[in-house]
Parts: sequence; C-alpha cells; structure tokens
Amino acid sequence: MQTLRVRNPGDKPVLVVEGEHFIGGKQNRALNATVLVPAKADLEIPVSCLERGRWGRRQAYRRDEAFAPNRVRAAQQAGVARSMGQRGSREGDQSAVWREVDEMLHGAEVESSTDAAAATRVLELARRFASAPGKEAPGVGVGVERRVADKRLLGQALTLDGAVVHAAFFTEDPIREV
Repeated sequence: MQTLRVRNPGDKPVLVVEGEHFIGGKQNRALNATVLVPAKADLEIPVSCLERGRWGRRQAYRRDEAFAPNRVRAAQQAGVARSMGQRGSREGDQSAVWREVDEMLHGAEVESSTDAAAATRVLELARRFASAPGKEAPGVGVGVERRVADKRLLGQALTLDGAVVHAAFFTEDPIREV
C-alpha cells in the first residue's frame, strides 16, 4: 500500500481530506481517506499516485490548492471500497486511477512528460478561456486586456505583444473540475 508520512508538530489535530492533492516527492499523490492527524504525531496516510513518469527527482511535498479531479477520486474510492471489503485496507486501485488520469490527459489533449493529473487543470481552463467569446480593450497601462464573462467562465488576461503577462480565470461550473 502506498502511504504518505505526515507530521503534525502542533498542539491541535490537523484535518487532511480524502482527495486532497499533494505535489512533490517522487510522484504527486492524493489521499485515499480523510484523516484527523493527532497533535505532536507522525502518521502514515494511505494515498494513490497521480503521476506516473517522475521517479528520479524527489521534491518536498506541499499541499496543492486543488483536489484530485472527481473522476480520479471516484476511481480511487471504488478501489478503496473493494480493498476495505476484501482485506480491511485503504489501498486504492492504482491501475484504475492511472487509467482515469490517462483519459483526462487524452480528452483535454494535454501532453505531460510525467502523466501528471495536475497538468489538466490549468491548461484546460486556459484553453476554454482562449476560445470563449470575449472583449478586448487597451490596458490601463501597457498591453491589451481581454475579458470573458459567460455562464461557465469568468476572467481577464493582460497581454503584451501577444504574450500573456497575467491571467485570472474562474469557472462557474461546479460539476466540472479543472
């Protein structure tokens, strides 16, 4: 079973939630179960891998701002449910998780050298923003401002000579994670 070692040096328990995405290590991971980590404790937490092709360069883990995508979490939870019923373990079905990640990458037409689920979130939203009808106006300072506001997407981007200087996008679609 894959695990992620969590250390809580604080005086109060810390909640880590099923599906929470941790970036780093030798591969990005998502939690298989919600866990309340006791104060002043180290704990091994069951996880599934969300990145297949990065093994050589270990990085420190950090909590991602986003959770694993819903489809991946559903595959992960189905595997944990089977494992709990058969062995009393919170082990996920890693092959099923990777299949979902592969389908997401393929569906979003995203190339990822490490097959990382994280590659689909920002790129898919950026593509939706780029293809959405919007209005352009001269920027307050230098550059061109582009704004999009429809039922599914809200955002703005500032470009200079065709290159994006800054962009901020928000989805209004609560079902589809990006």
